[in-house]
Amino acid sequence: MTIRRRGGRFYRDYWDIASKYVGADQPFLLITSFNEWHEGTELEPSREYGDMYLRLTRELAAGLDGK
Repeated sequence: MTIRRRGGRFYRDYWDIASKYVGADQPFLLITSFNEWHEGTELEPSREYGDMYLRLTRELAAGLDGK
């Protein structure tokens, strides 16, 4: 099965779901990526996406500060 990234929207949507579980009693969010290029699961910089996913992670993680 292939899941479309939709220009980062998929990552944002699932970050939003996971971030609901971050709080004083659970003060962290763990991201797991195997960076398997042939599967398209990489978060590290690539020719296809540049550094978009690193920038998205920084942006979204900054939003956890207020939780």
